[in-house]
Amino acid sequence: MAATSQLLIDLSSEIVASSLADMEHKKNNKNSSSNSMSKSKSSDKNMGAKNQVYYAKLNNRCPPALMPMLTTIVNGSLKSKSTLLKTAREAGLFALPPSSLPPNCPPLSNMYLDPSAELLVVLYEALLGSRRVRGTSAIVELIKGQKANLQKTLAMKRKDGSENKFSERTKLPRFVRVNLLKITVEEAKEHFKKKLGLKFVPR
Repeated sequence: MAATSQLLIDLSSEIVASSLADMEHKKNNKNSSSNSMSKSKSSDKNMGAKNQVYYAKLNNRCPPALMPMLTTIVNGSLKSKSTLLKTAREAGLFALPPSSLPPNCPPLSNMYLDPSAELLVVLYEALLGSRRVRGTSAIVELIKGQKANLQKTLAMKRKDGSENKFSERTKLPRFVRVNLLKITVEEAKEHFKKKLGLKFVPR
């Protein structure tokens, strides 16, 4: 289980790192006079997070069962970067002395301004994702030891209104397979509308 979790972290971190680098590159290009040349080089080297997740599946680097989790972690880490870093800073994570860090853990003093992708990914899992920290790396061990303090800090930020309150995402079916020997498609739609309060959205 720990090895599988670490694989998921490693793949997520790789995609997050590439996406952040690509976003920074595009940001710098806006202030550069050689915009067209830089963009052509960048598009060959980097692609969006969605495409990178797809190619992780295509190249058999990610087991099919982990694909939904990989997509969620990548998107969540990129979207919540500011919240994750602010919470970690207020929890004192970046002020921890080197002597208190796990073996082989990179220094944290400059990570607020230049965070590692793995740190963002593991923070996301601890605070906004599964809220479980599993894996084998030094960053995982670090966040595992600080998880209670990090979660308490985020809860306080939500309480004082500086962060949005947590709301559990409702998982709805995306597709429904209808057994036409027992019911028609229209009858199935009516069942979902009347009995479950769902609506049908055409493709």
